[in-house]
Amino acid sequence: MLTLCPGETADVPCPAPVHGSTSSKLGSSSGKSVDGGPLAKSSGGIGEREEEGMIVREVFRGIGIHDIMMERKGGGWRMPKKSPKQLFHKLFYRYTVLIVCIVLALAVYFISAMRNRILETNRHYMDMMTEEAASYVDECSQTAGHIQAELYQSSGILNDLLTYFQYEPEEYQKYRLDTFIASSSAAYEGFNNFMEKVMENNSDIRSIEIIAYDKSEVTTCYPDGKTYIRQNAKLRMAEVERRDLARDGTFSFVKEIRDPDTLTGAGCMIVNFKADQFRKIQEYYSIAGLLVCSQNHMVIFQSDNELDANAFFQTQEGEIARDTSQYYVQKSDIGDYSIYGMADKKKAAQVPFTTILAVLGVGLGVILLGEWCVRIYLLHLTGRLNHIIDGMQRVTTGDLSTRLAADENGDELDVISTQFNEMCQELDRYIQKSYLAEIEQKNAEMEALQSQINPHFLYNTLEAIRMKAICNGDRDVGKMLYSMSVIFRSQLKDSDIITLIQEMHYCKKYLELFEYRYQGKFTSKVECPEELMNYPVMKFILQPIVENYFVHGIRSEQEGNTIHIWAKRIEDALFVHIEDNGKGMTEEEIEAKNAELEAAEHHKKSVGISNVNTRIRAVYGDGYGVILKSREGGGLHVIVKIGIDKKDEVREICHEESDVSRG
Repeated sequence: MLTLCPGETADVPCPAPVHGSTSSKLGSSSGKSVDGGPLAKSSGGIGEREEEGMIVREVFRGIGIHDIMMERKGGGWRMPKKSPKQLFHKLFYRYTVLIVCIVLALAVYFISAMRNRILETNRHYMDMMTEEAASYVDECSQTAGHIQAELYQSSGILNDLLTYFQYEPEEYQKYRLDTFIASSSAAYEGFNNFMEKVMENNSDIRSIEIIAYDKSEVTTCYPDGKTYIRQNAKLRMAEVERRDLARDGTFSFVKEIRDPDTLTGAGCMIVNFKADQFRKIQEYYSIAGLLVCSQNHMVIFQSDNELDANAFFQTQEGEIARDTSQYYVQKSDIGDYSIYGMADKKKAAQVPFTTILAVLGVGLGVILLGEWCVRIYLLHLTGRLNHIIDGMQRVTTGDLSTRLAADENGDELDVISTQFNEMCQELDRYIQKSYLAEIEQKNAEMEALQSQINPHFLYNTLEAIRMKAICNGDRDVGKMLYSMSVIFRSQLKDSDIITLIQEMHYCKKYLELFEYRYQGKFTSKVECPEELMNYPVMKFILQPIVENYFVHGIRSEQEGNTIHIWAKRIEDALFVHIEDNGKGMTEEEIEAKNAELEAAEHHKKSVGISNVNTRIRAVYGDGYGVILKSREGGGLHVIVKIGIDKKDEVREICHEESDVSRG
């Protein structure tokens, strides 16, 4: 920690001043003289035009355009002219590749989208086919139930059927005859007549089988009215128990016949349905295949006989692989039967060849149309570019009166043309006034040299007065003049970037002037940690704050006035604290001032706290600057927050400000 106490005059080495040399980028032709003042165009001669072209080339080199290749042709200098078709061909080929790629990508996208849509549609058809086949099986099951219900609703037919189950044929015929004689009907209605009418009303029924449990006899009724009787029904009854009634082309439903009085089973009725309807359903949805089988894997209907049905019995729903093909499968179970809908993935997603040709044909037409539009556009574009190039070539010969047509299309080429016209106008003005500018520059240099005499004269005069005061024994005046000369020298010689200890040293010298003025009433203390001494800061960020204290805060009529300045680093920020026990400010005034500083409001005439805050925020950003607080016990506490990690940015911005001030 380095502490600067009152009266201490330790000389702190100051950095050597950085003198920036400024030179005009627009080089003047010093050493040459042209009679008649500024250069003026005349209507004669190749010599003047050639001389003007040389000046133009010198101007180009002066403003940094060194890579313009020019060749001499005839009586002047020209840029080497390339073929006007080079840009056209390059852009045309690139646009062609781009259009072809886009069209091909769109064609692939449309074909893929159509493929997915066709696949989705065919899978939907497969689901509809499976649902319709399942609906047909369910409808047949309900038909068998209706037949059973109608049988129970007619007591005469039910009694006839129960009698048929119990008696032998001769006894049954006697029962039929006795019942017919006892009745008043014109014809006897037996169970066989009932079955015949049922099959006439339902063309999907192939036959109806009646099995008598007691007699172990099977009677089969057909739609044409014929009836066949088999004595041994054990095999058929075993198939009923196993629920293995299905046959190729036929599927069946069993309905038991019970005695209404005893509710015991006397026999059963097997309704056999045709499988022809499945083929009609499959032919309507031709893209998908259909397989109908029993739970015992007895195939009832199969649309594609080349496929092995066993491959589909191993799956429920989803996708299965068979040989080299991929199939989608939809399964539906209705009672004892399973319906499989299947679709070959490749066939289901196949896009018609005519559709592909149509897409490719449209794509070819789009390519040709795009090529034609691109060619028209590029011809117009290259024509405008050639016009600009021609204008540039005329300028290289010294013809600065060249002007290009602009504001016709409102695009970048019009901007180039406008800028080109302005450049020609400015170049012409520059050439016309180059000699006047050279004279003005010499005068400015002379004035700048003369302006440096006065500060040096004042500094040397102060030093002479100080030495005279010391020689006369007035050491207090000598010390005051020394402090003032240090401050004045910092303003004159030091660069805009100094170290923190230098800034505090200058601030201490400023405080010493007021210690002499307010002897016995004012004291000061300045502290700086050693690790922060060489940290670079902007010049004069503390002196305006201290000056603000002497203008507004010091209690000049009282004793005990003090100000304390110290620095501290917290993370990536440097905090310089200035505390005084002066008049201070009210909380409302502090809040208003902090709000003004946070909003970066600054007036050009302000050189105090607002000036320091604006300069710091301009370099380090919005998170830095000056903050005001009230001090415990009275007075004001000012905190200056500076960034640690922005040294290069501080130098760059301050050098720019220095250049501006010197200019």
